[in-house]
Amino acid sequence: MKGKAVITGAGGFIGGHLVQFLKNQGFSDIRAVDQKPLDDWYQLHGNVENLVMDVQGIDACQFVCRDAEVVYNLAADMGGMGFIEETGAAQYYRDARILTIYEGTTAIQANDLIGRKTARDGGQTALAIAAQVAGTEAALAASGTGMALAVARRLQAARAAFTDVVNFVAGNTKASPNAVFSGSVPYLMLAGNVVAGWQMARSLLIAQQELAKGVDVDFMKAKITTARFYADHLLTKAPGMRDSIVEGADCVTALALEAF
Repeated sequence: MKGKAVITGAGGFIGGHLVQFLKNQGFSDIRAVDQKPLDDWYQLHGNVENLVMDVQGIDACQFVCRDAEVVYNLAADMGGMGFIEETGAAQYYRDARILTIYEGTTAIQANDLIGRKTARDGGQTALAIAAQVAGTEAALAASGTGMALAVARRLQAARAAFTDVVNFVAGNTKASPNAVFSGSVPYLMLAGNVVAGWQMARSLLIAQQELAKGVDVDFMKAKITTARFYADHLLTKAPGMRDSIVEGADCVTALALEAF
């Protein structure tokens, strides 16, 4: 891949090194972006399109990403002192804060998944993804290998759990919002689990095809085994997560707000 590469946060320590790495890899069309003045960038590379721009707005994002083949988004507040030090009081301060930062961000993403990504269109987009997963299940079944059939069985059960949750969210968000949103984080985790398992299954199918051609045999065998491992050890959690979302709201909403 040698098309246009965009790096946001390119004025930072990691971003600057990434720009240099891409240049070393043969990328000749690189757009480096950061909101800091150029004089404050850790590294400033020649033969690179260096832009000073805040990419928080949609228009800026579209402008920065135009014609891009790959985007490395490193534009973020990394936390500053206390989040990058490993000594003294700063480390303890960081460790005390990390739980609230992580959990707060996760909850925001989870609530967005329910409200804007699922309930708003009645679950149609999520169900369309589930239909694509079902297509991969059919391809696994058609493959007929022991590994493919084993992964197909796990993926089918996980997709069914995901579909149940989508229908629950779409059908109850307006009537029982507290019941639905009480399972928002498990829903986020379930969706990520199922989609990751789907991609692992797709990689298995490709690896089988390449293996049949004799291409990189050891690597392809490892890909197949990794997909089976994911199916047996991680996708198997999906039905239980479904139960906690669809059937577990009562014990959450029974608690007074002060309990949280």
